[in-house]
Amino acid sequence: MLKHFSIRIKLLVSFGILAVIMLIVGVVSFVSLRSVITVLNDATKIRLPGLLAINALSGAQTAIESAEKTLINPRLSVQERKDQYQRLQEAWARANGAWKGYESLPHAGEEAEMWKKFGGVWGSWKSDHEKLMGLIKEWEIYRTENSLIRATNQALDLNYITSGLATDMLERLVEHNDKTVSKKRDEADRIAGAVIILMIVTILIGLASSVIFGVFISGSIMDAVKKGVTFAQKVAAGDLRERITLTQRDEMGQLAAALNEAANKLVTVVKKILDTAGELASSSEELSSTSILFSDNAQNQSATVEQITASVEEIAAGIDRVADGASNQLNSIKKFIDIRNDISEIIDEMAAIVAESQRLSDSISDDARSGEETLKFMNEGMSKIIDSSKAMTDIVGIINDISEKINLLSLNAAIEAARAGEAGRGFAVVADEISKLADQTATSIKKIDSLIMVNNDEINRGMIRVVESIETISTIIERINAVSEISNRISGLMKKQVDKNHIADDEIKSLSARSEEIKISTEEHRAAVSEIVRSVSSINELTQANASGSEQMAGSSENIAGMAENLKNETNFFKM
Repeated sequence: MLKHFSIRIKLLVSFGILAVIMLIVGVVSFVSLRSVITVLNDATKIRLPGLLAINALSGAQTAIESAEKTLINPRLSVQERKDQYQRLQEAWARANGAWKGYESLPHAGEEAEMWKKFGGVWGSWKSDHEKLMGLIKEWEIYRTENSLIRATNQALDLNYITSGLATDMLERLVEHNDKTVSKKRDEADRIAGAVIILMIVTILIGLASSVIFGVFISGSIMDAVKKGVTFAQKVAAGDLRERITLTQRDEMGQLAAALNEAANKLVTVVKKILDTAGELASSSEELSSTSILFSDNAQNQSATVEQITASVEEIAAGIDRVADGASNQLNSIKKFIDIRNDISEIIDEMAAIVAESQRLSDSISDDARSGEETLKFMNEGMSKIIDSSKAMTDIVGIINDISEKINLLSLNAAIEAARAGEAGRGFAVVADEISKLADQTATSIKKIDSLIMVNNDEINRGMIRVVESIETISTIIERINAVSEISNRISGLMKKQVDKNHIADDEIKSLSARSEEIKISTEEHRAAVSEIVRSVSSINELTQANASGSEQMAGSSENIAGMAENLKNETNFFKM
């Protein structure tokens, strides 16, 4: 029944069965793996953190009890007591963290009940610890023997009992978690064993199904392959009368039908080859005579092309000489342009220097005029000082006259006082002092007069120098103006030179552009002539190649005639 189905459907059915078996294996493996993962998650995310938290609580409790016993020791130093208090604080921090960690885990049944009881016992122990710490602090404050005894009794009696209860509860919790982990491990082993057995059975079923379908499908294919091999062997021996007979409708049946059709087509082709071989033999003779004529024409054309090539090469040599001359002329023009540019730059720099000189001359002229005005003002001021000195001399003369008159008056007063005798003694003293003051005034007036005379002499000499300076500066201003006028003339000439240079530069640039165009044009002509030479050479080569090809064609036509005869003999091998 299945032989009427295609190989594709057969293979799809086989692989479909294997896929179903693999799907079953995958589903079973997935379910089993999820069960194992659930067990492992319970062990790693609940039991293991729970055990770690319990161990942390136990370690913290041990550290707290050790610190308590150490603090009871009255010989501890202050620093050692601080260290123990720090140790207590860290231990309680670990205990509180472990407590919160364990309490956040899910609990049920016996474990929840045990944790609840442990909470009560832990609270009692914690309360006793706080009492003990209170007694220790009391002893540290008062240092009495009674306080130390009470603290020791608290630690050895009450704290010892509640600590032991808490330790027992922790051990029971550890034991419970160990049992739970052991049960989960056994459950995981059981599930894994069942999965392994189920997978082995499923794999065996899949292997058996694969073998059965493989034998069936290979059998249906091999029968058709054997018939195909027999057909191919007979066709290879030249027997085109053989055909394949298959009743199945799969791809092998389709292949057999296609091979039978190919054999029919091959018979038709062989018959046509026999007919064509005869026609090819007659055509090859005509081709041989035509190729000989074509070879003669090609040789004549090759000689003509060689003459054209020689003429074109002479033209190319002349164009090369013209191009070289144009290139040399362009290079000379470029060098001349560079020289003109350098001259233009020098002229520009000279124009800038002349402009700067003009500016400096104008500035110096302005400064000289300002100095001339200043000296004139100074001359006027010194004249006024001389006038003031003359007025001061007159005033000094007046003061001197007054001083002499005072001196005469004091002399007269002294004479009158001498006449008055004892009654005029005081007046005589005053007259004497006035006489001294008049003498001092006269002396000072003489000094002032001498200073004024010296001052007048210096001012007169200064006025002479100022007048000379004014004359010198006037001369400098006149010469600077002359230099400025010359600079202006030079600047105008430089501007005219610059304008002429610009006109010359434009002409030179135009000449350079025309030379560049001539150079480009000659290079294009040279390239065109070179291309013509290459083209003519290519034509010559093609002509020679055609000549040799025509000779080869003549030989090939003879070979074709021989091959046509051989082909006819070979096709006679087939039986139709």
